[in-house]
Amino acid sequence: MSTMSLIKTMLRPSWRAVKHALLPKLLRMAQLECPLESVGGRENDPDHFGRLMLNPELLSTDSVVYAFGVGDDISFDLALVNRFGCKVHAFDPSPHSIEWVNAQQTPPEWMFHQYGLADVDGTITLFSPDDPNWVADTVYAKQYSTSKGVPCPVYRLATIMQMLGHSKLALVKMNIEGGEYAAIADLLRSEISVPQLLISFHHTFKEIGTATTLAAIRALNSAGYMTCSVSYNGEEVAFLNTKQLGGMPSKRGPGKAL
Repeated sequence: MSTMSLIKTMLRPSWRAVKHALLPKLLRMAQLECPLESVGGRENDPDHFGRLMLNPELLSTDSVVYAFGVGDDISFDLALVNRFGCKVHAFDPSPHSIEWVNAQQTPPEWMFHQYGLADVDGTITLFSPDDPNWVADTVYAKQYSTSKGVPCPVYRLATIMQMLGHSKLALVKMNIEGGEYAAIADLLRSEISVPQLLISFHHTFKEIGTATTLAAIRALNSAGYMTCSVSYNGEEVAFLNTKQLGGMPSKRGPGKAL
């Protein structure tokens, strides 16, 4: 290891701590305390890519889970199948993701749909990363410098539930590269009630910013969704629907680091 690489490695924990301290309170501190379990994640990955926190007491073999955003990692989805016996419906309209999924061997409890989540029924244009090895297509054209947009099919959450014949969901995961803000707004307008929401926010994108995420969290709070886990970088946030669960003590606790 070179001297510069060694210095960067030594400084990394301190820099992460500084960035964490500068985050707004909503992105540092969970609003509720509840049982939590880490699920998923790639093996031997120091950044725990794909790992999320959830309340395990709200999942069972009868649970139906929607996982929006596949990319090239389904470790979380498969962990749900193996740990809880859930039926997991995964969604991603990106051609890169579809190609990757077609090369995988997956259990029957994991079902893949080649369309995405949005606030409209129709198509949206997705832009791919400059690095062809990185599968993270987004609706934000300025996020990548060389990408050409590709039209992809999308539906509203209410439409998807109707198409798949589901009247209720146990958990919804969104990691849709900035598309979560429109999807959250549509979910709230639709008055769809989900016990758990696991959302990866993308306020670090050039066209978004932290204020957009804070506004989304406050809107979810107003509808009864309170945070129970916040990752150390403030991007992965887990919500419990306190109205649907009959109310829970609003006790602020420390953010749960991933």
